[in-house]
Amino acid sequence: MEWARAIDLAKNIRLLLLASCERVEIAGSLRRMRSEVNDIELVAVPKRNPFDQLHLQILDMLSHHLLEPGLKSKDGKKAPCGPRYYRLQIPNPPFQLDLFAVFEPADWGIIFTIRTGSAAFSHWLVTEALRRGFKVQDGQLFKIDRKTQPWILTKIPCPNEGDLFRALGLAFIDPPNREIPPSISTAPQSSSLSK
Repeated sequence: MEWARAIDLAKNIRLLLLASCERVEIAGSLRRMRSEVNDIELVAVPKRNPFDQLHLQILDMLSHHLLEPGLKSKDGKKAPCGPRYYRLQIPNPPFQLDLFAVFEPADWGIIFTIRTGSAAFSHWLVTEALRRGFKVQDGQLFKIDRKTQPWILTKIPCPNEGDLFRALGLAFIDPPNREIPPSISTAPQSSSLSK
């Protein structure tokens, strides 16, 4: 689908989801400004007091056919439907919607960065983190202390994308430039590391 048409669909869904979320942002190829996109990716922080309001809204939207369950996986498993990942479909025109829920604001920067980058870029970023003594696991960033056995993992809060890049000692990479993994020369080490 062309970017202009897909961004309108994404903005409409985003506005609907704001009723049940503290924050909803457009990620993926739309955020990277690709001229053609294969799906819509949204990252959201659900309102959770007293319960997960996003999940209830998704169920309501499914029951009213505003959204449909996503396509089954290649292995025949039904599409995930929460609470952290929803693979859905916008019915008219049929178009895939991937929605990622962030439950801890300190994890926003990691999940939003990974969900924005292309698969190749995100794989590079996670691998680069490991090379620099960090580990990305379950949408969180950890500093690895290899002096102990077993290794001690210390969680590094990353409420914003910039926090993740700083923690890894990388210069910030704008979303449109997250299509392919950068070479070492385009990803210089930063002098200041996050705590």
